[in-house]
Amino acid sequence: LGFNRSDVSVKWSSFKGLSLQTLYYSAESPELSQTKLFANSNLTWNLDKRTNINFSRLTEQNDDPTQALVHNQLDILNVSRDLGRLGKLQYTQEHKVFDGVQSQQPDLKKETLAFETKLNEKTSVRTEQSRTEYEDGSRETTSANTLSTELTKRTGVSVTDTRINRDGDKPDENKRNYGFWYDFGKGLVFKYGYARNLNSDAK
Repeated sequence: LGFNRSDVSVKWSSFKGLSLQTLYYSAESPELSQTKLFANSNLTWNLDKRTNINFSRLTEQNDDPTQALVHNQLDILNVSRDLGRLGKLQYTQEHKVFDGVQSQQPDLKKETLAFETKLNEKTSVRTEQSRTEYEDGSRETTSANTLSTELTKRTGVSVTDTRINRDGDKPDENKRNYGFWYDFGKGLVFKYGYARNLNSDAK
């Protein structure tokens, strides 16, 4: 039993810093009476040398004659601004929709604001604050702060403290991540991380 497949790929750009990439794939099986669809679109707009806006949409769909098996969609809006010596500011908005009998995850909306700056040539700090709202009305807030430093031209370490607060009886989290990286060159980087739970009731 096979599928009749078709796909479309589009790449477009303008002189004003606007570009679009789209990939569309569909498959139909007359024997199974099933339809599958996958689409991924990415729109980028460079307003100037320091400001970038990006919007992407990922869609996945799988149907049979009687019901929707999978209807998932992910939208991501990202706005970034380079503030020069002050650092970089980034805002991200995510909207995830999960539908169909095979999709068990709840829909959600997430907003994240991040700021990163350098303390000196080898050391940088990053703070990230996010809020997530689920379709059942529950909320989750996350605060993450990272300190990174280069030990040599090829190696470095980082420490990230993360605090997650959840509504109701859902457990909060407080953890610390230790990271190490080594740059082999030519685009090959080895990264290792270790997470430690800092909750007072953790064993």
